[in-house]
Amino acid sequence: MNILLADDSKLIRETLSRMISPYTNDAKIYFAADVNEAINCINQFQIDIAILDIGMPGGSGFDVLTEAKKKKQAPVVIMFSNYATDSYRNRALKDGADYFFDKSSDYEHLIQVLKDQENNLK
Repeated sequence: MNILLADDSKLIRETLSRMISPYTNDAKIYFAADVNEAINCINQFQIDIAILDIGMPGGSGFDVLTEAKKKKQAPVVIMFSNYATDSYRNRALKDGADYFFDKSSDYEHLIQVLKDQENNLK
């Protein structure tokens, strides 16, 4: 399984990587700090799960979401943001995100989705 962690915060990327590693056995984790890096990663590798922040340099996680969902084998996209308002949630889901989680309170939900996806890919 290939996972993209796209967040402008190095601390968040590293923390998420440590948190999800025990639940994603042989996953290859790719990191992106901005929109261009995230889009390049999606175009270069077969990403199975993309975890995207909304606020990133060079655009937003919505830009990455749009590009990801254009792929023939589009990844599962999890928007993971501090901007957990109804308007952002509704836009993300309307634009094709599979999940939308709040960074401040939904880590358990994120882990459960990763476990479920790991099982689905076996």
